[in-house]
Amino acid sequence: MKHKISLVLLLGLGLLVFAPGEASASIGVKGGFHFATQRQGGATQKGAQMGFFAGVFFPMTMNPFFTVQPEVMIIQKGSKKEIGDWYVYDVTTKLVCIDAAVISKIHPFEIKGIKPCFLFGPYASFIIGGKYDYGNSTETIADYNKLEAGFVFGAGADFVLGTSKVAVDLRYNLGWTDVHKVPSSIWNRGVLVSAGFVF
Repeated sequence: MKHKISLVLLLGLGLLVFAPGEASASIGVKGGFHFATQRQGGATQKGAQMGFFAGVFFPMTMNPFFTVQPEVMIIQKGSKKEIGDWYVYDVTTKLVCIDAAVISKIHPFEIKGIKPCFLFGPYASFIIGGKYDYGNSTETIADYNKLEAGFVFGAGADFVLGTSKVAVDLRYNLGWTDVHKVPSSIWNRGVLVSAGFVF
């Protein structure tokens, strides 16, 4: 897992160092909804665990067609699952994480101040808290690895408003590393609906 996290960090650093053109940097704030799930053997998903996220981002416009966007945000992850063979029970996993990502945004064209985009990039995540809910019981999470790495891809649009802009996007978080300690393996997944304002 450490090798995968190192690779993700190197990919993010490479995007910043080798991005073409001269950057025009800005700062923005963002927030939205996260519909989180987890891939896990022996468990049946029972829909998504809805959470929230909020953070800051730093779009660096390299040219009219390409933007590099570092991001830092607090995000809720987790899942709703049915676990067990002979005795089946429901469990809701709720995680609170700090995610750092370096997103590449490709803008194929602009029409009247609207710039559609495709986006992708690596992220690293640090779990700062969490719990399991088993019916009326709650248990603090202690069997998760603190660090996670993954990849983001999606699409969106920037709406130019004079010297500011509104950025919206729909993205998929694909966890690349196992976040659970032995005996089982768990990978985080999630769909994010985001809106942000660039100053």
